[in-house]
Amino acid sequence: MISTNAGALGITFGADNVTTEAATTTHGQQVEVALGARLPEAESFVFLMKDGDARIVIVVPDGQVTEVGEVTFAANAAVGWNVTLSTYPDEDGNSIYIYTDDGQVTTV
Repeated sequence: MISTNAGALGITFGADNVTTEAATTTHGQQVEVALGARLPEAESFVFLMKDGDARIVIVVPDGQVTEVGEVTFAANAAVGWNVTLSTYPDEDGNSIYIYTDDGQVTTV
């Protein structure tokens, strides 16, 4: 995860462990994350990627963040939340679906 906002933190640490306070005239939105021995709930994930005209979509119908790695806080770099995503089989026995489109269209 490259974002440090309520949504990304909820995926990383579990939505039940994240609380927010709305922005006011004296401060912006504030986010609190309570860390403990609780894993986030399993949910679906969709990853969208683009390389020129080519597109890749990866769908994880049932996945769960099961580990958060080391985090580096540095003034000259974005904060990245290194997570391990475990995947579980769906009703068809598949845990990941990959869809590609090379972007090369035909002409009439």
